[in-house]
Amino acid sequence: MRTHWMVAMAAAVTAAAAGAGEARADACLDAMQAPAPDRALMEPCLKSRPTVFGSIGGGVTLPGGWGAFATVDAPLPARLWASGRLRWVGSGLGVVDAMVGLRFAGSYKRALVWWTDRQLDATTVLDVGKASVVRTDWVLAGGVKAVIDDGVDVGQTFQVGLQRHSASGFGTHRRIEGYAVMRGGRFGAAAAWHNAIPPIPWLVFGMEAGLVPYESGGDMPTDETAVYWAMIDLGISFER
Repeated sequence: MRTHWMVAMAAAVTAAAAGAGEARADACLDAMQAPAPDRALMEPCLKSRPTVFGSIGGGVTLPGGWGAFATVDAPLPARLWASGRLRWVGSGLGVVDAMVGLRFAGSYKRALVWWTDRQLDATTVLDVGKASVVRTDWVLAGGVKAVIDDGVDVGQTFQVGLQRHSASGFGTHRRIEGYAVMRGGRFGAAAAWHNAIPPIPWLVFGMEAGLVPYESGGDMPTDETAVYWAMIDLGISFER
């Protein structure tokens, strides 16, 4: 059932991304051909402040196993930022994050996104830069982390850290995060790096690792427990 739901979600996002790609291409061409940066032309290519964006996918756990993830981010008024994360580690373990942050820096401009090589003749290769509208956001975020096993451990584990989000008019997204995790006198950490894979802009590849102390559920609960994971992920990204 979970597999069918993830396949259906992937198909829906794929269809939406394909339909939006053609319209975005024309809008971005207008923005890049303007003699000077023009915000009115840049917004149809890539929103300076989307309503919501996120990603969904799955991966393998090292040294063996499987997992799944879902993320959502929503810029709020007054430079505030809301983030939600779901990580299913496998073997009946899940981690849920609810965070609020402050966007303290960022940019919105025209820039090169990646480079391609064009063969001019048998001996000459020309590097051609692909340019588009690019958005970057730096966020200081913190919140609560819940761990799910036989029960739910919530309200005692917290985290604080940095997020860096970037997006382009090609539909690419990148997310880099690092957090310090605290539960009473016990500490842990979590980090993630997800990046788009050209030439399929909405396809993301990533890695994530974490060590989170929590109180286990079951008949004999104990707080001498920690959930840890190291994942290699593959998924899709979107924004609206």
